[in-house]
Amino acid sequence: MRNLWSYSSLFLLFLVLFFYFTSTNDHLHSSGHPAVEIPEGVEVPEVKVSVDQLADGSWLLQVDKKNFTFTPELAGSSVIDFQKGHGHIYINGVKINRLYGEYYNLELPKGNNAVKVALVLNNHQRILYQDDEISDQVEVHVSS
Repeated sequence: MRNLWSYSSLFLLFLVLFFYFTSTNDHLHSSGHPAVEIPEGVEVPEVKVSVDQLADGSWLLQVDKKNFTFTPELAGSSVIDFQKGHGHIYINGVKINRLYGEYYNLELPKGNNAVKVALVLNNHQRILYQDDEISDQVEVHVSS
């Protein structure tokens, strides 16, 4: 009986530590990358997305941005510049690719789709301003 109590105690301790560390680890939330808050006095980037169906039936994502430059040549750089980086494209909450330009051809499944672009730094940190991610999302319905 004493061994059962010891194993139960260890298992309970494991569960407590597991849930503590997984709930406080930024790498396990949202995009899997930590977030960084834009400091006061820095011009805040903006992003606006639209998705339109083209004549050939494909879907085109267009990104308009302000105060932000796509810099694919700096991807992975540890130098933090709040106006440089790339985008992460999400469809229905799943990251599908990086974005280094204004346009991207999407493959969307049938049904309702949430298409989101979040701006990130070159080191892949998500950008926050006043605890809100710098991102935009649109809903797209694909009927066939």
